[in-house]
Amino acid sequence: MWITSDNPVFFDTDCLSSFLAARRLKVLVDLFGDRIRVPAEVVRELEGLRYDPSSTYMLSSLMDFLRGNPQARVVIEVGGDIYAVYQRLKAESVARPLGAGEMAVMAHALQERGIVASNNLRDVKEFCLRYCLDLICTEHIIVGAVARNLISYGAAKKTWHHMRITGTRLPAYGLDGAWERLATRLQIAPTQDP
Repeated sequence: MWITSDNPVFFDTDCLSSFLAARRLKVLVDLFGDRIRVPAEVVRELEGLRYDPSSTYMLSSLMDFLRGNPQARVVIEVGGDIYAVYQRLKAESVARPLGAGEMAVMAHALQERGIVASNNLRDVKEFCLRYCLDLICTEHIIVGAVARNLISYGAAKKTWHHMRITGTRLPAYGLDGAWERLATRLQIAPTQDP
């Protein structure tokens, strides 16, 4: 189960940016600690934010985090095992192309027995099922943070709302529906005020 695992968690651009946009990177740090991994391809995708004055804080927050946690930034070495997996995934995704960040996340997760954190369930889920990779998304992370008493239910509802305002695609059923759907899967009882 991802919430109790010691395996590294590889963040795709969309999942990571949902927490950066909501200024809630601390939720990830508190929940995953030194298990957080951000492929260089994801960093490159997020570097485009430096040209958007309303989003530069997101890139700044990420770079501050990576400077303080150098183990979090992972690179695919050309010619290495992860590179071979990356190239294989690239060839397999011709019909439904995946982004460089998504492929890097999956290649690292495959080689390092990690967990994929992505909101792009339509495209990524198929690969995760094929390769028996755990897949989590923003919804799982918010419910997990409440379950672990890292944020209150009320703060999680505000975070969910802020994420939707900033463009994160989250289910319309909101945190209440996510809690009902996931709390039993996580084998947790409500510890806050749901």
